[in-house]
Amino acid sequence: MKVKKLIVSIVVMVLTITLAAGTALADSPWKGKDKPGNGKGNQVKVEVQKQYKDKDKDKEKDKNKDKVKVKVKKDRGCNFLDVSNNHWANKRIKAMALHGIIKGYAGGFFRPNASVSQIEALTMILRMEGADAEDLKEALRNQDVPKSVPLWAKGYAALAMDKGILTKKEAAKFQPMRAAKRYEVVIYLGRALDIDPEDNYEDLDFRDLKSIPDEALGYLPYLVEKGYFTGYHNGKFMPNKPVTRAEMATILSKIIANKDLDEDEDDVDVEIIDKFKAKGIITELNDEELVLKVNGKKKEFTVDPDDVIVFLDNKESTYSKLKEGYIALILCDSDREALVIYAHSKDIDDEDEDEEIEEVKGIFITTSRNGDQMRVLVNGNREKYDIDKNVEVEIDGDKAGLDDLLPGMKVELVIEDGKVVEIEADELEKFSGEFVDLNEDDIIVELDGVDFTFPLAIRVDVEIDNEEADLEDLERGMEVELEFDDGEVISIEAED
Repeated sequence: MKVKKLIVSIVVMVLTITLAAGTALADSPWKGKDKPGNGKGNQVKVEVQKQYKDKDKDKEKDKNKDKVKVKVKKDRGCNFLDVSNNHWANKRIKAMALHGIIKGYAGGFFRPNASVSQIEALTMILRMEGADAEDLKEALRNQDVPKSVPLWAKGYAALAMDKGILTKKEAAKFQPMRAAKRYEVVIYLGRALDIDPEDNYEDLDFRDLKSIPDEALGYLPYLVEKGYFTGYHNGKFMPNKPVTRAEMATILSKIIANKDLDEDEDDVDVEIIDKFKAKGIITELNDEELVLKVNGKKKEFTVDPDDVIVFLDNKESTYSKLKEGYIALILCDSDREALVIYAHSKDIDDEDEDEEIEEVKGIFITTSRNGDQMRVLVNGNREKYDIDKNVEVEIDGDKAGLDDLLPGMKVELVIEDGKVVEIEADELEKFSGEFVDLNEDDIIVELDGVDFTFPLAIRVDVEIDNEEADLEDLERGMEVELEFDDGEVISIEAED
């Protein structure tokens, strides 16, 4: 019996091993496939899973159909890592950064609580006034800058000396990296803004009035009245306290807003350096666009209400508080998106209608060297006009500059409040007058007592009484009509 049981056990064992080996040697349903589940037994399952996945994708697409694209905000260099949205000077700092008046440090930091150095204070003030590279180069040629001034700031130090913001006596003891004290910034601003010093300090009730240097005292009443400087809770001005970078940004921001929006402040000479700015009356506004009336013309700006920085009556505000009829100064980018808006709540629509606007037609003669005046022949009289610093010039409908105007061009001027704000000129094609003289390069023609000088082309066709002639045949007093090409005389028709 034992032998039979042993034989049966052996047979069962052999059969088990044979079956196991057969299963192990059979092709795996995954063999030759990239992923498990691709065998015949799993195909139905895979298809069902795929159908569910496709349905989920379709549902997600449907969900996103009506979603508005998120606007990617440009990095404009005004968002500093150490200036939070809750910082008391956040908007002022951003506004001044957008103007290019203040700059941060490496790594995206501004250091709002750090003291502004003397050279930084002077640099910011000069940028506010519109200092450019040419101004700095010219100043360096005129002034000997203290050796202590760092290389990057030598042009600004020279310009500050050139303008009298920093005296030569002060420059001799100048410590550019030392913290600027409150009374020193008062003096710098007083000189830069050309404020008339006052002897009457009755309105100043600071407890430490006697500790304020005399020169600063002269400028302080104006700066306090405008809200640029205030005292502390203890009733003191604290003239020797260093000015922080955040405080400096706030002071300059307030000055810019007041100067460019307050028509009564002609005694303060400040310019904003940014090219992309416009001042006018708000005529239309919505959540996407703001329209300004500038010198009688409409200028449109795109707006992001959540992103644009707004100051109303020189206080932080929001875009929703602006209204039609407010006067506004807009700083924008090259795409005409409004970045900073300074506005006054006074409705001046009625005043705008009463503005003295004059239109003049004449013949352009010349402009002054510094471009602030022009002479025009009007109805036989030589007239002189002051030119607005933001004058717009067009020649045959194309934007141009003052330097593109040529003597003899017909011009139409728009004069507002005594200054030329627009010039529309015709390309110089023909000019008639009385022949005066010529040389190898130019011809001189008189019109209504004004001598106009025009360059001659290499070849000039001349006719006198409809007969071919030479330049030498022209005689003084002959009536001539000149024809031009690219500003040069190419043809002369004369009558004896």
